[in-house]
Amino acid sequence: KPTLFYFPGLKSKPFHERDESNFPWIKFLESNVSTISEEYLNLVKNNALSDYETSSEHKLHSGSWDWHSYILKGKRVEKFKKMCPQTADILDSIPDLMTGIPMAYAFFSTLYSNSEIKPHTAACNLRIRCHLPLFVPNEKMDICGIR
Repeated sequence: KPTLFYFPGLKSKPFHERDESNFPWIKFLESNVSTISEEYLNLVKNNALSDYETSSEHKLHSGSWDWHSYILKGKRVEKFKKMCPQTADILDSIPDLMTGIPMAYAFFSTLYSNSEIKPHTAACNLRIRCHLPLFVPNEKMDICGIR
């Protein structure tokens, strides 16, 4: 059960099956993986700074983790939109994309070698988090992923 905000009547579960009837935008995201990946690689190539702040966040991970946010605590980041305009447009095309509240995020996440995010649950049941993998290492596939 969520630890911070709980809205009665909304389903709260650790994993939602791929269901295009409830999430029709999934195919559109997947069909744009090459565009999104290209913009991500360009962002990294240009040494864009991470906007992940470990000092104010919980300690769910060890190692190195970078974020490059389009939506950060509910607000669109214009710098991201300038650097990744197609990705921003793709995200903006998602119906009901959550913005305007402090629990809303959309970002590129880079988890470096020998880093780990501990198992956890969301602090609320007000959103569904969608992970779209762009690059997944071939080695140690049995320990890389969402459980």
